[in-house]
Amino acid sequence: MSHSELVYAVLGMGISAVSFGLGIFLTAWFAKQSGALALKGVERQLALSVALKVAEFRQQWINTLRDSMAELQALAVTEGFETPEFHRLGLKIDLLMNRKRPPVF
Repeated sequence: MSHSELVYAVLGMGISAVSFGLGIFLTAWFAKQSGALALKGVERQLALSVALKVAEFRQQWINTLRDSMAELQALAVTEGFETPEFHRLGLKIDLLMNRKRPPVF
């Protein structure tokens, strides 16, 4: 093997090694980027799920409070203020109200 053939062979192996290393680097970099994007998508989906569940619980709370208020008013009109049911509903409404936080409209 002549000197120039040896130089070309070594040069060819060097180029192959660099391109192989570059290929591995790019593959890892793209995998990391797509993983980061996937994680952001999962985080957004989780935040949306939490917000929807909170909204669902809030709506249930509003419905329960509204029904209890309607029952309390009906009892006040039909049976008066001194029935055990009236006091039970009054206490239930008091417990449903969160007096530590002002209402948000």
